[in-house]
Amino acid sequence: MGVESFACSLPVIASRVGVAEGIVSDQETGLHFTSGDAEDLATKVLWAWSHQREMEAMGRRARAEYEAHYTPERNYPMLLDIYSRAMSPVSRS
Repeated sequence: MGVESFACSLPVIASRVGVAEGIVSDQETGLHFTSGDAEDLATKVLWAWSHQREMEAMGRRARAEYEAHYTPERNYPMLLDIYSRAMSPVSRS
């Protein structure tokens, strides 16, 4: 999905639904289209095809976003914390 593409400096064309909308910043790290709207998706794809320079810039910003938030080094401590909290006994007041 988006994070894997970001790692490769590729902007993403994502629907405005769910987690993709939160990861992909419209016109910054990719483009948003309206879910279920094939015409809107086609419009975004055509725009991307004809705006290579802008897409390359979005790709660079996508890679920077990946490095800032999604590398294994950044996520490993967060994952350990999640596991630690999940395994901790629940205190009842």
